[in-house]
Amino acid sequence: MQSSIARTSKQEMELVPYARRFLASGLGNALLSQGIILFLLSGLPGVAQANCLDEVRALFRDHLDTTKWPPYRSVVIIRSADGRIEAEANNIVEKPGRTIGSFSGGPYTLSVDGKFWTGPSPQGPWTSAPAINAPAQGEAHARMHAQQLANLRDVECPGEAQLDGRRVLIYIFSTRTDPDPAVGGHWFGGRAKVYLDPSTREVLRWDEFEAEGSFSMGDRKSTTEQTYIYDPTIRVNAP
Repeated sequence: MQSSIARTSKQEMELVPYARRFLASGLGNALLSQGIILFLLSGLPGVAQANCLDEVRALFRDHLDTTKWPPYRSVVIIRSADGRIEAEANNIVEKPGRTIGSFSGGPYTLSVDGKFWTGPSPQGPWTSAPAINAPAQGEAHARMHAQQLANLRDVECPGEAQLDGRRVLIYIFSTRTDPDPAVGGHWFGGRAKVYLDPSTREVLRWDEFEAEGSFSMGDRKSTTEQTYIYDPTIRVNAP
């Protein structure tokens, strides 16, 4: 069942047309020349957008960096444009490089520091699987995350809302990676909407849509919903 999201406050941007007309009026110009309404400028698009971009950049350096997250379980649901579930994945993550995951009811894959095993359940039993020839995960993540930070655009900061009866903070942005020679020049990107706990800034849900990339991204109207539950007791070890 899709989550119901109800806004608790109006966007500041709804006031922009009125602010523009007021500042263009004679009274607005007079007050502005006296410095009386300088504080109103924070509601104008340029300043508000810059503040929002700074806020999202700060989140990218901290709470949107998955290497800094505590252990968690996640459910990933891919929906078509009409809301149908096309695929689903379940993940258990102690930290990057130590994960257990399953895609659309298939076997589970255990990954520990570059070694892999497969099994019928999150508890195994595990059978050794071939290693994947890929760049070091830590280095690749750091490189791509820095690129996504640098390529942030079209940011929105709607503020507080309700998600399944829970208060959240919402941020919306587009970004992409740069072509990476280590993986044949491929790149990927899209638009995202993230829901954060207002107190801890932990990510509760991360939606991705309008996918783009150097290879086929499928239906760009599909949406990927990722929900997270944090559990400090999670441990992912080699069998």
